[in-house]
Amino acid sequence: GPCIAMPDPNSTPNNQVGSYTPTENDEALASLLVTPAPSVSKAFVPSTGEPGNTTLLVLTLANPNTTTVASLTAAMVDIYPAGMVNAAIPNPQTSCGGAGALLAVAGSNSITVPAGRTIAITGSCTVTVVVQLLNQGTYDNAIPAGALGTNVGNSFIGVTASYVATPVNTSVIKSFVPSAIAPGQTATLRLTLSNPSSVTATLTSNLVDTYPAGLVNAAAPNPQTNCAGSGAPFAVAGGNSLTL
Repeated sequence: GPCIAMPDPNSTPNNQVGSYTPTENDEALASLLVTPAPSVSKAFVPSTGEPGNTTLLVLTLANPNTTTVASLTAAMVDIYPAGMVNAAIPNPQTSCGGAGALLAVAGSNSITVPAGRTIAITGSCTVTVVVQLLNQGTYDNAIPAGALGTNVGNSFIGVTASYVATPVNTSVIKSFVPSAIAPGQTATLRLTLSNPSSVTATLTSNLVDTYPAGLVNAAAPNPQTNCAGSGAPFAVAGGNSLTL
């Protein structure tokens, strides 16, 4: 805030010739106006999930000033860490006053709160956007100190929110139908692949089932699958494996 230096007309000038004894009036006076700074906090709701899931990023802007509405003097930009993007439908929303549209493009890595948005006296408001976490891992989303700039000051503390993307385990169950046969007869080998996740699981490498000694593919192995995606199952007559 402003700083004012005030001379004391009763004090003895410093450049006076001779000696003098200082009095209690020989002092410098100054006044300082301290304005409470605005702040930003952030959170993910929820803060954990599976890779590929979406979550709500919530930014809370607060103005502790008791006399002045805080108005953003520059855009505030939250840039996400690698692997975190706006969802296909990001749906940015805010309860902050003022004017100006939020900017959050689907698939991009940031949200922007425009200059001109306001925070009420001793109040707070929120900015929300739906984001997606693409990969497994911990995502630390930070807003640096000074990112929120207003007419009553800038935020002087940086904040971080974390999201943990933990994969669920896919599984394979296998069975023979029928499960008991005479030597030389045939049975159907069935592999059942399960994915409990809400996100489609795509094989990143071939799944190979190698049989034990004495077990081979029939003369007409007829490999089939109802799994989605592309790539035919591979089983050679007389061979000792099945590949998906």
